[in-house]
Amino acid sequence: MNTSSSDRLRRVLDFVRGIEDRAARRRVPFKWGTALLNDDFPHVHDLNFLRVDGAPEDATAKTLAAEADRILGGAGFKHRKVVLDDEALGHRLIPGFKELGWEVGPLLYMEAVREPDRPLTPGIVKEVPLEDHLQVRDQSFRQDPEIADDEEVITQLRDCFRVWSEASDMRQFAAFVDGQPVSSCELYSDGTTGQIESVLTLEEHRNRGLGVAIVLLALQEAKKAGHDMVFLIADEDDWPREMYKKLGFDPIGITHEFKIPDVSKAEQPTRQ
Repeated sequence: MNTSSSDRLRRVLDFVRGIEDRAARRRVPFKWGTALLNDDFPHVHDLNFLRVDGAPEDATAKTLAAEADRILGGAGFKHRKVVLDDEALGHRLIPGFKELGWEVGPLLYMEAVREPDRPLTPGIVKEVPLEDHLQVRDQSFRQDPEIADDEEVITQLRDCFRVWSEASDMRQFAAFVDGQPVSSCELYSDGTTGQIESVLTLEEHRNRGLGVAIVLLALQEAKKAGHDMVFLIADEDDWPREMYKKLGFDPIGITHEFKIPDVSKAEQPTRQ
């Protein structure tokens, strides 16, 4: 039976939010939703954030930012992050969060509904143990000038993948050059729905088709395993969305993230 885009988006959001719930170590309710927190990983924004339920008409950028200050700031976190699923509410709040100095990030959910425009080249990529995947992540973080000298941050950003692997059935795929993994991604699964996530290639190995290859293998393996839905998430305004379209993924909906990576470094206007 065919289902609408809204129904399919609701299904993938239930999948994603379920993983988030299982990864959380504690929850703090607030007026418009719940804060999901994992105090073992204070530098990992995706494990510590406020999630808005539904589309509350009285929620504003200022009130949500104030709640993030109260909950995340009160817990000692340097970042602020608010996520919400309602597309219209998210678009309404963008100007207000921009005015407050927050980063705005519409996220595009894309489902694999067509055949890719190219075949998977055998032998380029393979399924790997978690440690190979973490090796790629570790190297990528050490190439980031903002965190390259912060061992605590690198360790948390790398090891948080162990939390995700415990929160969901997770498989990893990687491409190798000279025997070393240089590109990788994950495939999360509940048996019927699969999510391809964290597609990354080390900077010196980009533009060789390695990222495409690992996505194609993850997609192939998901279909082999009997998933009737496979999706991924892309930044709405970034170039990978066009690549994913060529690989057979079509948009089914948008959610929103608003964040400040480090309030101690951000220029924030005074809230009235």
